[in-house]
Amino acid sequence: MWQQGIWRHRVWKYMRWIMLALAIVTVGALTLALHLTSTGHVALAASSDPPVFTLTSPNFAPNGPISDAQAFNASGCTPSGAPGGNIPPTLTWTGGATGFTPNPTRSYALTVVDYDAPVSGGFHHWVVYNIPGSATTLDASTLAQATQGKNDFGFIGYGGPCPPRTGQTHHYIFTLYALTDPSIGGKGKTYDQLVAAMGVQHGSHVNGATVLIGTFTNPAS
Repeated sequence: MWQQGIWRHRVWKYMRWIMLALAIVTVGALTLALHLTSTGHVALAASSDPPVFTLTSPNFAPNGPISDAQAFNASGCTPSGAPGGNIPPTLTWTGGATGFTPNPTRSYALTVVDYDAPVSGGFHHWVVYNIPGSATTLDASTLAQATQGKNDFGFIGYGGPCPPRTGQTHHYIFTLYALTDPSIGGKGKTYDQLVAAMGVQHGSHVNGATVLIGTFTNPAS
């Protein structure tokens, strides 16, 4: 039994990294595909390259640690064992409005997924959509104009990091989608429902996508 437990732990460890890599590759492939014309050739701008679609946050550096203020507000969710603040991080982006397809960006959608979580498909912490196409920042003001979906904690809105107290670093994948539709439905969509509504697999409503990764670690108990 002990050997079986070790084997299962190793398999799950490798599977987490595979899911993380696939998520990043999928976003990259999607963005590249959206630069292709219907003939399959790369669509080049007439005078210059299209702007780079980039997502950043003033609350954490790319691949850097997310603070306790953004952690989930339940006991044991921070290294000290205290509840986190569950305050959504502010996000800022550039290059999302043009340069991907002939269609302008009319709205944005955001997902936050922890693929290191010991659940199939990862744990979905935040689902936001109908973010105005004119926006370049997601903060409290912009969030009031957007629509939030249901996270895997079971409620609508943001649910911050709260990884198991194992000492393992978890990676939180913030993916921002630039969409051709101004609205893709009412509140309460799950991650899977949002992905289906955007038509991500076929790129039907997506102009482009960009990723920001943050990390969080709870020490072993």
